[in-house]
Amino acid sequence: MPPKPYRWVRPDVMPLFAAVAVGIGAVATITTRKLFADPSVTTWRSQRDHEVRPEEGEPYKDSALRRFVHGRKVEMFPDNLMGRTLERAKEHPKAN
Repeated sequence: MPPKPYRWVRPDVMPLFAAVAVGIGAVATITTRKLFADPSVTTWRSQRDHEVRPEEGEPYKDSALRRFVHGRKVEMFPDNLMGRTLERAKEHPKAN
């Protein structure tokens, strides 16, 4: 009987290699995206003198959440949610 050929990767370990490869790929993708797309990351010294850029916050200045909250009264438990009145107090009177 001839000897078995040497395998450096056994079939039962291949799923582990696949999971580690997916993890490394995800980390590489997230790191690359953060490095090149995030405005707070500067890779060259010439960009560091522009620490505060006023136009950087313009997309967030008029967001949907800010428009929704603007002009509303600050309450912990609001009675009027999104223009609709809650009628729970009328439906369930307090027991005296």
